[in-house]
Amino acid sequence: MLADTEFSSFIIVTYNSARVIRDCLEPLIDLVQQGHEVIIVDNSSADETLAICSAVIPNARLIINQNNEGFAKAVNRGAEASSGSTIVLLNPDAVGTTEAFGQLLESSRVYPGAVLAPMIVHPEQRLSVVSAGRQPHLGRMILHYSGLARLAGPSVLEGHYLYPRQARSARDVDWATGACLAIPKDLWVAVGGLTERWFMYAEDIEFCYRVVSAGYKIRLLPGIQISHAAGTGTSEPKSMKADWIVNLWHFYDQDLSQSKASSVAWKLVVALGLMSRAGYYALRGATSEDKLAWRHESRRFRAFSAAILRAK
Repeated sequence: MLADTEFSSFIIVTYNSARVIRDCLEPLIDLVQQGHEVIIVDNSSADETLAICSAVIPNARLIINQNNEGFAKAVNRGAEASSGSTIVLLNPDAVGTTEAFGQLLESSRVYPGAVLAPMIVHPEQRLSVVSAGRQPHLGRMILHYSGLARLAGPSVLEGHYLYPRQARSARDVDWATGACLAIPKDLWVAVGGLTERWFMYAEDIEFCYRVVSAGYKIRLLPGIQISHAAGTGTSEPKSMKADWIVNLWHFYDQDLSQSKASSVAWKLVVALGLMSRAGYYALRGATSEDKLAWRHESRRFRAFSAAILRAK
């Protein structure tokens, strides 16, 4: 068993996650036996999520919300109940091996006081970007959506998202996805946990902004890989909702923008970038064997583009 000061708390927020939660939890069984804790905060699931959680890890701590109050509120509630010196945020549709999680926890000793992020890989293999990078300042968004960030070169050319060749070895980043993050508990308390201004999405990027602003580091560890099927944390089909980009716009407008003009420019750059991707996916849908999937992606990105233009 681990000493009290060494164990970690895995915090998983579920909502109708029966389809994915078993694969998420099973690699944690050995870690629980070693003394780490698993805290599951359920946002009023109507499926078999809780029954599966209890069956896979009977001694996991279950916190059951009577209503779905959103992702950030649930995470904060779980963090408040945690006892470990390190908090590990883990999405219910994120899957790693026991060894990978062990390496992530061990890295906390190598990089004390830093937020640690594994390399997130996507089973669908449609995302060519890394789920980490630079904060969404206007210049970084221009670099990303213009394609200039694809050029191998100095960090000044890096966009909001990194590309794999820009993350071949451990390095500092401005943000990393909250799908899996290891965070020292004292750091979590110092910066105030996740913002609850949004129901879900963008709270991880905003959190990372406060982490870096407070003088801490966010370290991306490409040698540790966690699989994440983005958008499949519930039993519902992949959504057309654009909350992820609308919330990112609100974050930029309220926290990063220097002027009204830069806020308007950000909208236009992102909307045009999303629309260009919709066009590319439409072309893929015309030539690929997986036509329906690519056409669906095209419709989604058109919806995202329209939503960001409407955002206020």
